[in-house]
Amino acid sequence: MNTRILWLILPVLLPALPAGAQDHDGPGAAHVRALSENTRSVLPPRNSASAVPPLTEADLLVPIHTAKADPVGGEYGIWAAGADFKASFHGGYAFYPYLGAAYPENLPLRWKTESVTAGGKALFAEGTEPETSFTDWSFEYRYPGVTETYDVRKEGVEQTFTIHARPAAAGDLVVTGRITSRLEADPVEGAHTSLVFKDRMGKALVSYGEAFAVDALGNKTEVKTSYDGNRIRLTVPGTWLEKAAFPVTIDPLTSRVRVSSWGSSKFGMVGTVDIGRDDFASKNNVLVVYSRRFSGSDYDGYARLVNDAFGSSITVFKDVTASWSTYNMRVAFVGAPRKWVVVFQRDFPASKASGIRAHIHASGSTAPSPSVISVYYLAGYTSRNPDVGGTYSFSTSGDNALVVFQRDKTKTQANTPDTEVIGVLVNARTSKAGKAFLLASAPVGTTYDRENPSVNQVSLGGKSSWITVWQEYNNKIPKDDWDVLGQRIRYNGTRAGSGFFGNPAGSIHKHRPFVEGSGERYMVAYQVSRNLGTKHSNPLGGQVQVQRFDWKETSSSPLKKTMRVINGSSASTSGYWIGGIGYDTNSRSHWAVVYRRGNDVLAARVGYTGGIVEHVTVYNTHLTGYAPAVTFNDDANEFLVAFTVSDPKLPFNYPVYGTRFTYRATARTFLYGKGCKGFISADKPNAGSEFFRVYLGGGAKSKVAILWVSLKPYSMSLAGLGMPGCFVNVRPFAPSFLGGFTTTTNSSGIASLRLPLPDSPVFIGSLYFQWIHVYPGLNPWSLAFTRGLRADVR
Repeated sequence: MNTRILWLILPVLLPALPAGAQDHDGPGAAHVRALSENTRSVLPPRNSASAVPPLTEADLLVPIHTAKADPVGGEYGIWAAGADFKASFHGGYAFYPYLGAAYPENLPLRWKTESVTAGGKALFAEGTEPETSFTDWSFEYRYPGVTETYDVRKEGVEQTFTIHARPAAAGDLVVTGRITSRLEADPVEGAHTSLVFKDRMGKALVSYGEAFAVDALGNKTEVKTSYDGNRIRLTVPGTWLEKAAFPVTIDPLTSRVRVSSWGSSKFGMVGTVDIGRDDFASKNNVLVVYSRRFSGSDYDGYARLVNDAFGSSITVFKDVTASWSTYNMRVAFVGAPRKWVVVFQRDFPASKASGIRAHIHASGSTAPSPSVISVYYLAGYTSRNPDVGGTYSFSTSGDNALVVFQRDKTKTQANTPDTEVIGVLVNARTSKAGKAFLLASAPVGTTYDRENPSVNQVSLGGKSSWITVWQEYNNKIPKDDWDVLGQRIRYNGTRAGSGFFGNPAGSIHKHRPFVEGSGERYMVAYQVSRNLGTKHSNPLGGQVQVQRFDWKETSSSPLKKTMRVINGSSASTSGYWIGGIGYDTNSRSHWAVVYRRGNDVLAARVGYTGGIVEHVTVYNTHLTGYAPAVTFNDDANEFLVAFTVSDPKLPFNYPVYGTRFTYRATARTFLYGKGCKGFISADKPNAGSEFFRVYLGGGAKSKVAILWVSLKPYSMSLAGLGMPGCFVNVRPFAPSFLGGFTTTTNSSGIASLRLPLPDSPVFIGSLYFQWIHVYPGLNPWSLAFTRGLRADVR
């Protein structure tokens, strides 16, 4: 029979054949949920952001080390550090509790061993200088017959005294150490207790733990502690020593007392957070940068390398001087030279000005580096709020990063009414900054106020462009609204066209824009608030919105697409603060927007038109989460989110968290039914994927193939039509049937069809597919049927 006739009569014949035919409406049936624009925002968040434990105190330990002397500062000494303390071992042991900006100077507790006696007899001569030795986590002072050891632990520094052999004289064993400190503790006379050292205001800062003695067999006894204001004495009872197996060890612990304070007396509030990923390196490939408020006028900056699971954290850059304040840190990776570019704002109190600086760091290098280059500084101007765009990790050309920032002509660091936005190319290979240029093509002057510039974090490199956006206000228009403007910047730093984004309605302010994407596919995200006729309204938006656009390398303007609301009921409310946007370079269809609502950190994954396909709560407790940032991990197909928390109970000085925003594991495909020829497969069915494809393999070359799509499976043998072994697994023309789509196999017998999965309204449910394809000689009809494929779209 002619196969063209079969395409016409087969749908008619199939319903008349009863042999084994049945619809399936059980667990595998479709469950469709279409969420309209006004109901998506109330979808209960599902936290698929797979939580990764935050860095612990153990992660923040710094091993015992030394360094070269400074020509001005003198000898470096021998140091170690923990999350809330540091300790020195040169000239004796000193323990420094972390104090914060409320204290004008350090308040260390110093110990110097004076004697170790047994039955009143000294085990070594007075004034004996010990030999010293250290490893990463242990420092030893070796006296004849006695070893004084300091082990660096997350809780503090453990001090032990090991008596190697039974002393000649019987009686109590007494270790005496002189204490030098401005901290004070209450006197103690022979008690098994810890000592708590306080500052002059009575705040507890250091604990010298209650001690125990342990012999070689593990037998243990309490050690009595005495303190007279100058010396600590540790006494081991002679009656216990008589039966002890040597060596015997005495072990108190020095630790920082946990104080329930925050702000300048503890860690200091984190101001900004950003995150980037180096796809080239196999480890130490994620860089988290942040600034923290050390005092009211001083921010310090840090950069920490971690892995994709936020483990193995290593500080590779820090800017902690009090000579200036470091703020607004941003990061991107430049592929061709394989370098990180970290940009930040430095405020100089002496000159009342601000400049933009950058730190360049090699891919995968865990060696700390203090190197900084000047990106931009102009006397009489304030430059702030930088952002940086890099390139694809495996790009082979293009050494530059694009740094953007805003500039005010002021000597007081004021935010003027005519702020301008600036761009500078930074060569990551040579660590040199180029000449500054204006991002906006319109004339400068007093007409426009342009602020908060952003640039996409990853361009494709080579001669690919970056996209920059900023918020803009026209001072010549009474009661104007803030708009979002954009510019395409070529690889060489020249302007290549402009665009206007967001709702043009003058009743709404659009501010804090972020842009992300690559390969001519982009999305801008921003927050909106109601325009009440004032230029600087509530900084917290009433909604978070996005707009998709394509911008070809050959075009002077973008092809703008839909605008959609991510969250928020109306522009007249408040409480939203956008943190950033990330782009899925694998699917080329998804973006993740992170933002703060009240005390919560949230993330929304949106599809190719900007519709929400998943909304999760990243952080939601009684504490305050804020400053979220996001980037994409193309190896694991997940978004990496970094944010910070205002937690007064944190015992360590790193309240920056990381988490992984993964795709739903339930988005998957299953084969079902029977087939007589060919193989069917499909991409992972993530909702909102514009490029979802269903594939046919094992077909005849250059033949017609039809893909049937349905909301329900089916099962019917075609043996009665002369096609033994063939089954219909999707019933055509049933109410659940969505259609058939025709294509042709290639010379290898392979075919595929692209079926975009809707994101607005979003489709969440199961789809059923089957290929019917021409296969000469297989049966009298020359038709082949694959097995069925169920795709759970999530």
